[in-house]
Amino acid sequence: MQSSVPQAKFAFSRPGLLTFKIEGQTMVAAEALPRCPFIRSFGWSGEMISGTLDEVAPKLESYRKQHRAGYLHVWERDSKRVGDRGFEPFAKPEWEAWGAKLLALGGPDWAGVAVNRSVPSGEKVLDLIQVDQDRWLLGFHVAASTASSWVGGAPPVTSAKVISRAYYKIKEAMLWSELPVQSGQHALELGAAPGGACQYMLEQGLQVIGVDPAEMSPEILSHPKFEHWRMRASDIRKRRLGRVDWLVCDSNVAPQHTLDTVEGITTNQHVQCRGIILTLKMPDWKLAEHLPSYLQRVKSWGFSFVTSRHLAFNRQEICVVASRSLA
Repeated sequence: MQSSVPQAKFAFSRPGLLTFKIEGQTMVAAEALPRCPFIRSFGWSGEMISGTLDEVAPKLESYRKQHRAGYLHVWERDSKRVGDRGFEPFAKPEWEAWGAKLLALGGPDWAGVAVNRSVPSGEKVLDLIQVDQDRWLLGFHVAASTASSWVGGAPPVTSAKVISRAYYKIKEAMLWSELPVQSGQHALELGAAPGGACQYMLEQGLQVIGVDPAEMSPEILSHPKFEHWRMRASDIRKRRLGRVDWLVCDSNVAPQHTLDTVEGITTNQHVQCRGIILTLKMPDWKLAEHLPSYLQRVKSWGFSFVTSRHLAFNRQEICVVASRSLA
């Protein structure tokens, strides 16, 4: 991030929350920040406020009038890393309670304000972020993308009975990327066991092929739209893949190995998939320095649109999405 925006200097920070002071042409320099794949949510900070919600409400009202915003996102920074003692970035029930209390404190003037809802593109949103107990950061952002319309940049996903947490990752990847995935199309997942991602894709009406020598969940195996190819990706006969529209890979191997495997499939003359969703594991975060070259390599396979993001549900890994068109 620092190399992308050299004018940005670290300011007040906590785990899960960073602020920067940007020198020079502030607006121009800041435009690069949302493009950083490690920034989930980006906005302009106004001031740090200490106190209860009752004490915060008057300053929030003044700020809302100043910015004429019809939306409010009230949330808290992640208290832990994803996976740490079971932490997952689901919205907490108390966030809704905070929002309801602020609406009540705001009175009639807040009647038309939507709290903690996804925001239409181009709309201004007030952000009230709990940094610590009774310590809040007040600011705003403009919803300029799918992810920036979400509360805290995390998808509106709730806890469910899933086979594995790969379910949440593929769901977020599809929501964020807005790939034109349609019911009835075919998806191929490499390293599919036990079937979390397959579970979500089957729910979307896709015909799914899971490639993995390991056991799949009985629930997935019994689904009429699922096929299990019990083999390694290197053993797939490429002639069988002419019907595949989407390729998914979330294997627990080094990025280079994932890219080698997927390149061998997507560049084959018998394969014309519309797009791919890859998870690049980062056993050492220093590998992230190679992300631009990884993306360029994916683009060289014939994909005109290639992007990456550290998803809210990602652990030490990066999601890469590519499609042959921008549609």
